[in-house]
Amino acid sequence: MLVVHPSTGIQSLAELVAAAKARPGALTFASAGNASPGHICGELLKMGAGIDLTHVPYKGAAPAMNAALAGEVSMFCGPIPAALPHVKAGKLRALGVTGTRPSPLAPGVAPLSATYPGVVLSNWYAVFAPPRTPAAVVQFLQAELEKVYADPAVRERLSSIGLDPLWMSAPQLTRAIDTDGERWARVIKGANIKAE
Repeated sequence: MLVVHPSTGIQSLAELVAAAKARPGALTFASAGNASPGHICGELLKMGAGIDLTHVPYKGAAPAMNAALAGEVSMFCGPIPAALPHVKAGKLRALGVTGTRPSPLAPGVAPLSATYPGVVLSNWYAVFAPPRTPAAVVQFLQAELEKVYADPAVRERLSSIGLDPLWMSAPQLTRAIDTDGERWARVIKGANIKAE
């Protein structure tokens, strides 16, 4: 979720972009450090909206969130469950989510990609087996994991912590990994992001 401090006076994504265009580099965004998801989120927004924002890396998500709460930075892009209580308390203002659709945790907050296609950033989790695992074992594990995934209680629990459950077969996951690798390589190279 992309959030801004109320002191910015920014009420919407359109106002954020207008403010950034009026004063290039004046708005700052916190991240959990160079090459972190929050850093990449800010760079995606810069590329998608054609704006200049100043990156302020912190040593972790908690210090970055605290900086946003204190108004030390203009904005922060972080996990919805971490930001939502502060949005509800009026300490931060939500401008968008980084998925392709609204989050069940924040249904009234539009995706950034609705305005700027390509500004999509989400974490995903997968289960991997070591190379040369026998095919029968892989098939058994896939079948059992799919049963767990289909359990409504599991899906509800994942949704409650901000995860959007999506089942992929092994070939679909392989394609997603390849596609993500190519996409993030382009973004990281284009933004000249370097891990520390």
